[in-house]
Amino acid sequence: MYKIGIPSRLSSSPADKRVVIANQLIDLIADRLRSLDAEPILLNPSDLSHPPDLDALLLPGGGDISPHRYGQEPDPRVYNVDPEQDRLDFGMARHALHRNLPIMGICRGMQLLNVLYGGSLIQHLPTSAVKHSFQLKRKSTTLAERFTPHEVEITPGSRLAGILGSSVWTASAHHQAVDELGEGLRIVARAADGTVEAVEDPRRSVIGVQWHPEIREHGGEAQDHLFMNLLHCVELGRAVKI
Repeated sequence: MYKIGIPSRLSSSPADKRVVIANQLIDLIADRLRSLDAEPILLNPSDLSHPPDLDALLLPGGGDISPHRYGQEPDPRVYNVDPEQDRLDFGMARHALHRNLPIMGICRGMQLLNVLYGGSLIQHLPTSAVKHSFQLKRKSTTLAERFTPHEVEITPGSRLAGILGSSVWTASAHHQAVDELGEGLRIVARAADGTVEAVEDPRRSVIGVQWHPEIREHGGEAQDHLFMNLLHCVELGRAVKI
């Protein structure tokens, strides 16, 4: 059974629904991995000094990355910046890259990969024809109803296109996005308004998506292919070592 590391969410803020939802999503991600016979391993700050033996790393969604990480002062609309969370997530991502482990980033996780590769972020997206943010004011009975569905166009010939095809409907919940692209990354999907929706490193098994594939109500079972791809990359890596 493959061991997939997931940095724990360290914040708890009942007053901010976005933080509550991000914490709930960890359970959904873990369930998706278990359904594919993988073992999710929740990582904590204490693991930074002695990381456990992992087969891959999954960077989940969460609060905003400190803009100081990419050389900017914070916009007033930045939320839930947690230096300890940044330290954990960046530390585990560096460890995974050093060990050449497959990495999958979701939402904040994709943004973190871009910053780690030397890129920057749009701290707050301008209003556009495509809605990307949480549906916080809507009376919702399910977690999925908090997310905004929209279509994403995928770059032909990319690794992501091989996983999902030419386009996919997604569950969106973000107010930031990739700005300057990190060195070595490639943009492989965009929304209709031009917002970057996915990046990948063509030299490594590293892929990040801005949406939430753990929310299957938007995009259907096709979203599971992203998790399956992560495990497939583990299999390929082990085959090479053998």
